[in-house]
Amino acid sequence: MKKLFALIVFVACAFSGFCAGDGFTVTGKIESVKGAKAYLIVTNAGQRDTIATAPVEEGAFTLQGSVASLQVASLVFEGMNGQIPIYLENETYTVAIDNGIVITGGGETQRVASLFNEVQRGLNVKGRELNQAFTTARGANDTTRMAEIMAEYQALTEQARAEERQLIAANPNSLASLNSVVASANSADYETLGGLLALLSDEMKNTTSGKNLADRLVKMETVSVGRVAPDFELDAPDGGKITLHGVKAKVKLIDFWASWCGPCRNENPNVVAMYNEYHPKGLEIVGVSLDRDKEAWIKAIADDGLTWVHGSDLQFWQAAPAKLYMVNAIPHTVLLDENNLIIAKNLRGAALKAKIAELLDELPSIKVELPKD
Repeated sequence: MKKLFALIVFVACAFSGFCAGDGFTVTGKIESVKGAKAYLIVTNAGQRDTIATAPVEEGAFTLQGSVASLQVASLVFEGMNGQIPIYLENETYTVAIDNGIVITGGGETQRVASLFNEVQRGLNVKGRELNQAFTTARGANDTTRMAEIMAEYQALTEQARAEERQLIAANPNSLASLNSVVASANSADYETLGGLLALLSDEMKNTTSGKNLADRLVKMETVSVGRVAPDFELDAPDGGKITLHGVKAKVKLIDFWASWCGPCRNENPNVVAMYNEYHPKGLEIVGVSLDRDKEAWIKAIADDGLTWVHGSDLQFWQAAPAKLYMVNAIPHTVLLDENNLIIAKNLRGAALKAKIAELLDELPSIKVELPKD
């Protein structure tokens, strides 16, 4: 569901052949909204315009109007958060809001968009089932089942991403494909985003959104695996300064976190155990905090027993290293070798420990005896 509401509005007035019919009609039913209004909103040149309004009576609504060309519109309801994107042409649409959002009708772009939505809807439905199963397993302290559920969800997610790639490849000149790549950009790594962008047609690549994706890819390349990690300087908790390259170690981990980040704090005991085991063998951690409150940051370091190097500019999501490394979610990790080459990114838990073990654990010596004459 989140992906449906994260769509960037894109205007396609310059494209030809998208206009059809005398007007549009959007009908639907939403039981949770009664006595309010439904709106269709488009954004042109940064300005939000309401192009249709209708009352919601007994949960039902009908919106009518016309557009000169294909528009990505947002269906919103008075008093409710979130929005439903519709690839709006002068066609008839039906919106069903029941255990997810299903849009039928519309033109070719909406047809493609609905295929993407169906993939995400299936992932959401199955994800909720797995989440309930995970909660039950956690309550029973069944760690084996918890691991199985996490692996199942990972496989489910990978399958959904593969289906989306197939849709993009089959519809390279669709705005729906372009916006699917846009919606994936923040969470995609360099290789993934590059592969998705390559699937799009030249026409889509030359749109504003397509060019923004290409610019993002160039920036991502500077912090991709195999590149030298860019240096940065931050304030240390004691008021001094730290630099990334100034920290020397056989293996170095940049750990982006914050005192207010629940998943980060939950992960910290595992990171502490890993650090205690591998610091004597050459591991160092550089904690980069996305905090705003210095006292909360320092308290979290002490409370969680984080005895490694720390730095922050207290700029929250605008932290210079976070912007430099294009960090959009935390916890986020970047693993470096002794020459500051990036080895891996965003590993956590068992995967992170396994990689560090691979780099620092010495193979046992083997005594070889030559045969006697």
